[in-house]
Amino acid sequence: MSVSFANKDHIRTHMREQSILCPECGKAFSTTSNMKQHLKRHSGVMRYECPKCPRRFPCRSDLCSHKSQVHDEPRYECNLCNGRFTKPYQLKKHMMYHTGERPHKCDFCEKRFVCLNHMHRHRRTHTGEKPYKCKYCERAFAQSNDLIKHLRFHVGENVYNCELCPRSFRLASELRLHFAGHKNE
Repeated sequence: MSVSFANKDHIRTHMREQSILCPECGKAFSTTSNMKQHLKRHSGVMRYECPKCPRRFPCRSDLCSHKSQVHDEPRYECNLCNGRFTKPYQLKKHMMYHTGERPHKCDFCEKRFVCLNHMHRHRRTHTGEKPYKCKYCERAFAQSNDLIKHLRFHVGENVYNCELCPRSFRLASELRLHFAGHKNE
């Protein structure tokens, strides 16, 4: 009896046969291409720019995801509030906030979460785990976005551009402070 390709993928997913590790943070992947795509997120280099706003991304897939979530016309509406979404799974997840459904529970403190990745991120507050390591210095971070912000200081990349003058900044908070100065002019 042979197992179909789709079933093998399903089984592999559930058995977590992920043997290719990211050399930066140790996250496991089932394919080399997935790991290489993930590795771009560690570089801090934001190569792909959104044509509709100043946001930049390390991977084309991140840019595509951003464009569909932020700039596409919402087609799915919540009947309980003004929430509007571009994807049906976004509406489904949103509805959990209304119903109070929190399917993912922290093993340490019983706190519950709508999103599995939010629960994993929360667990690091208990374990002290900092899987996102800087390749330029000894610093490590519990969240990937903190590593990305940190890497900008090493690579000198300014991704937040002022629309009123030629200055650019590494952090959104720096741009906000700068922009407040324009309001006082």
